[in-house]
Amino acid sequence: MCFFFCFVSVGSDVAFFFQIVILGAGMSGLCQAKRLLDAGITDFVILEKASRLGGTWNFNIYPGIACDVASHLYCFSFMLNPWKVLLLVTHLVYLYPN
Repeated sequence: MCFFFCFVSVGSDVAFFFQIVILGAGMSGLCQAKRLLDAGITDFVILEKASRLGGTWNFNIYPGIACDVASHLYCFSFMLNPWKVLLLVTHLVYLYPN
């Protein structure tokens, strides 16, 4: 799975034109990109303000944070992950798309 990520600094004079723009490289953004590729659509870009994948998991770093969705449900259908715990803690969620 290969995506084109565009990290553009604020105030940049560079212009890009895409048919579709996905805002955020979190779980939903990555899933949308995969679905577009499956449909044969390649004229899109994912814009992410962070320097890495993960979406909200990059910013919520308080102690004890965990996913409130059962771990076996919190994965892509096209990239299953055999979780060994019921509720995922932050570092496991971050490692998954990376």
